Amino acid sequence: MVALVRVLIPAFYALKDTRTPVITAFVAFLLNALFSLLLMRPLLHGGLALATTLSAAGNMALLYLLLRRKIGPFGGRRILLSAVKTFASALPMGAVVWYGIGLTDWSVTGGKGFKVVVLGGSIGAGLLLFLLTAHLLRCEEVREAGELMRRKFRKR
Repeated sequence: MVALVRVLIPAFYALKDTRTPVITAFVAFLLNALFSLLLMRPLLHGGLALATTLSAAGNMALLYLLLRRKIGPFGGRRILLSAVKTFASALPMGAVVWYGIGLTDWSVTGGKGFKVVVLGGSIGAGLLLFLLTAHLLRCEEVREAGELMRRKFRKR
């Protein structure tokens, strides 16, 4: 979401419209405050994280809708399909990392070496599963990122 916001805002600047991104950012700020107040008590610090995510989603949706109104359709279905594939790839990754980090008690001091291995292994396994799932779902961005990495390493 934040990545799409960072793409949409310059589109407004290119159209010489600096006012709209400021207004949507203010609306996102208000949404963040509202969601924080509503979610902080039942979800504690998780509520603050969820509030930030929801306000970023609101900012993105507002920017998208306002830009679409200004210039017409610009590939929204393709963007949505990419987001769905990325989310679908992130679900098994999250499950593997969640399981992996549950293999140790993080509140107990000591055992740093084991904890580094558990954390690193969980992240590595999650990354590999994300890439595999994204490949199976034919995520364009993952393929393009792989090609960029291959080109960069070939130059060396």
